[in-house]
Amino acid sequence: MDLKRLSDSYVDYIISELNLSQATVLIYGREISMFISYLGDQKIAPSSISTSDIEDYIASRTREGHLTSRTVSRIMSSLRSFFKFLQLEDVRKDNPVAVLDMPKSSHVLPKVFSNAEVDSFFDSIALGKPAGIRDRALFEVIYSCGLRISEVSDLKCSDIYPEEGVVRVFGKGSKERIVPLGEVSLYWIKKYMEEGRKSLLKEKQSEYLFINCFGHKIGRKGIWKKFKEISKNADIEGKVHTLRHSFATHMLRNGADLRSVQEMLGHADISTTQIYTHLDRSDLRRIYDRSHPAV
Repeated sequence: MDLKRLSDSYVDYIISELNLSQATVLIYGREISMFISYLGDQKIAPSSISTSDIEDYIASRTREGHLTSRTVSRIMSSLRSFFKFLQLEDVRKDNPVAVLDMPKSSHVLPKVFSNAEVDSFFDSIALGKPAGIRDRALFEVIYSCGLRISEVSDLKCSDIYPEEGVVRVFGKGSKERIVPLGEVSLYWIKKYMEEGRKSLLKEKQSEYLFINCFGHKIGRKGIWKKFKEISKNADIEGKVHTLRHSFATHMLRNGADLRSVQEMLGHADISTTQIYTHLDRSDLRRIYDRSHPAV
């Protein structure tokens, strides 16, 4: 099997067998394409590559530019998956990446908006046009439910259950979860459905909840662009994902338990959710004043 066919077969494998998210498939596919190109340049066959060859490859990537531990972990995860595929295809019997240690994560705390910044963001959305009503509903759903950008983009009208006050979400690996909708987000969804969506559709039909100005499903880039525009008007800095971080942090600070937040975020491992349990200085001061026996 030539290298190009091997790369294509691997992508087919992770799509059909591993049921990974589209974003992960793109990342793994891109990483393996780069690795296959490296093997071709070095004239190394996948069946004979050694662990030291893998280390040389990662070193070559590092020389191209500074790589964070997270990026190196991503490279190694994709390679480990690729060589597992080669084992299944009987191209080789071992996995040369399995003996390598993954780099330790730097555990950088996520940026979180304050309550005032969240209010400023929503107050900066112009509501005079149908697109503005859509934006208010869209970002309210992201913040009130802690959704990923791809999850809100993929929402369908049938995923909203206004009577029950919940939304059905399909997350990574197409895993389904049910997340409560707050009264504010339900209000704006209803307003958008009644006043904005029909105008955006322009007599077209779509099963997707959030529509762009062409009457099609709004994509990730469209959501990024709108967020950047609104946050600039609000004079705050962050990313769309910052709203998800803020949802989790604000929920925990207001008494939600970790397991519930984990379920709402769709985290497979609770250790991923635990990063939101960090406390800022005002939290520490308040806890100290309330708890220290000498105060």
